[in-house]
Amino acid sequence: MGHLDNVAASTNGGFNIIAKNSLGEYKINYFIPNEKLGLAIGYSDYKKEGGTEALRKILNRPIRKDIYVENLGRISSATLALVNGDIDGFIEMIWEERFHELRRANIGAYGFFNFKELLELKRYLFDTFGVALNISGAGPNIQIVYNKEKMRNWEELKNYVEAWFLKKKVKINIKKVNIAKEGAYDKALRLTSKLL
Repeated sequence: MGHLDNVAASTNGGFNIIAKNSLGEYKINYFIPNEKLGLAIGYSDYKKEGGTEALRKILNRPIRKDIYVENLGRISSATLALVNGDIDGFIEMIWEERFHELRRANIGAYGFFNFKELLELKRYLFDTFGVALNISGAGPNIQIVYNKEKMRNWEELKNYVEAWFLKKKVKINIKKVNIAKEGAYDKALRLTSKLL
């Protein structure tokens, strides 16, 4: 089905949840998250080998039951927190990810570091700044999720993360971004109504 997650986000804006129902049909639920949710993207100069498809294949290996169950609980809790506008609860549930990032970091998909090193960075950032650092999609770009109302030391955080990656021979350029409140569909309707 390709990159349905990217298409849905571009069409709808906001936050999109995509799943197949029991009939095999894709269902897309989307909403605009609380305005306190902050997002920054770190653009990486690291060149991953094999592209996204190669990194998807590594996810086909069996996963331990305890990690599977734990991640399902986190996904459910994170989604509920986000829908309810609990930004801190959302960050608490997403800062540590042990499925995609564990497997991909350990084969060098994100840079010259392993999952243990990445997890230490993520833990430090959560404990010190109250943020979640995650790999964006299949990587190697990163995303930093934060609570806008509580972010007091953005430059210190940004400089710390960029310096950490630079020590690992990866240049990351971090920029705050806006979460789209409308998608291409909404914009097309709005523009069309002006023409009528």
